[in-house]
Amino acid sequence: MSLFGFKTKRALGESHNGRLGITGREMPPIKIMAPANVRYYKFHFLEDGFPAQKRNDGTIYEHPLYPIYIAEEYFRQNTRHPDPALVEAAKLVIDAALKRVQPLGDALVFWYGANAGVKRAAHRHYSALTQAYYVATLARLNDLLGQGSDYGKLSQRFAESLAIPTSLGGVMQARLQGKGIEELPLAMPELVLNGWVSALSKLTPWPALLRQAGLATFLDENLDLLEYLLPRYDVPKLKNSRYSLSGYVYLRLVASGRARIMLRDASCSWSPSEKFPVGIGSDYRWANFLLGDDVVAQPDGTFESRGNSVRANLVLSQLAQENAFEFVASTSKPAEIRVEMTVGEYNPLSTIPASTKWIRLETVAGTAELRDYRVRIAAPHTDLIGYPTNFQKSFEGKKRNVYHPIHIRGLYQLYRYQDRKVFLDVAKRWTGYIADWKCHPLYMRFCDHDYTTNVPGRLRRYLTEESDARQG
Repeated sequence: MSLFGFKTKRALGESHNGRLGITGREMPPIKIMAPANVRYYKFHFLEDGFPAQKRNDGTIYEHPLYPIYIAEEYFRQNTRHPDPALVEAAKLVIDAALKRVQPLGDALVFWYGANAGVKRAAHRHYSALTQAYYVATLARLNDLLGQGSDYGKLSQRFAESLAIPTSLGGVMQARLQGKGIEELPLAMPELVLNGWVSALSKLTPWPALLRQAGLATFLDENLDLLEYLLPRYDVPKLKNSRYSLSGYVYLRLVASGRARIMLRDASCSWSPSEKFPVGIGSDYRWANFLLGDDVVAQPDGTFESRGNSVRANLVLSQLAQENAFEFVASTSKPAEIRVEMTVGEYNPLSTIPASTKWIRLETVAGTAELRDYRVRIAAPHTDLIGYPTNFQKSFEGKKRNVYHPIHIRGLYQLYRYQDRKVFLDVAKRWTGYIADWKCHPLYMRFCDHDYTTNVPGRLRRYLTEESDARQG
């Protein structure tokens, strides 16, 4: 027997964890986490207790969130049936994780590398969601271990990382209406909603810890911005919520009469104070760039079109005061320049608009003299910027929407923490959307799962009351 009180070697037959597809060293059985989720995560315990992910190609990835999932599992088991061995197992997992974190100033962070498995996350970064989970898990472990534990101080150092601005390599976006924290910080703000509300929900039980970390007003400032932006996440036409507020499109300039276009000083504008330069030649679509196949760079900083058209990738946002493409251009002879953009449709199995086609935004006059241009990009062409949540994730062969219910639960938890009526109102509205999915042509094929079970009981009662009122 190990010091945890469970067997370190398998008896005859397969262990409980083995039947769930868990490999590596033996650990206490995973009993509460849904078996479908366990199989989805593909846990592999390393020798030091770190729960890594065993990918389909056999490689091992040390996912920063996996220790949290396992520690919370053992905490929940311990709440039901107190057992020091479970606390010790959680401590082992967290200690293994702490060996892999690094300081950033006075803060501690768990970095994601470029191999995280998500193309838009193919750069070194840390995540506000992961950091907030460590704040809560370390604080809880500190309470369980009692006097003499250092985990409370470690928790504070994780909390401090949340206030580091993205401009300094952190996760915090400061805007006029408050502050936001990024699940995945990019060059341009995105504010993924499930990551944001989930992170804040993990922080709400620990106000004293936040104050000790110098973040006395941090939660309120986040709630201020969330309250201001929340209507922009709502997509009533699709009975859905947006995953985030930003997204990318292709835009192109097409000159008539085979005229060439000379282009310089291009930018993607969100407001007079938020203008993002358009570079050249990238395959990373969460950036602004001209397609390198279309232009030749000149020594004076001008880009000359190879033919009569220039394509650009732009990151647009619901955060924008007004999305626009601004540039300085001339043409090799007088011509009309069509400004076109790709616009698509919502597909529940896609993360970006599907069936895209080019539509004309505007036609401007091109001359031999350089001129300043500003092309406004507005609704309805931006309706799918900040793409609605999808049904792409598969659990035991069944496609499900995991993010919309997370939005609902997160808003409800934040409403319970601080009585902001808009959080409850939107949570109710979005719960109503779920109730309508079973009859919606876009979603009904995914409704073999009852999504209303994924929302808080009070909201399910609200649905029942609404249904009774309509029938009455």
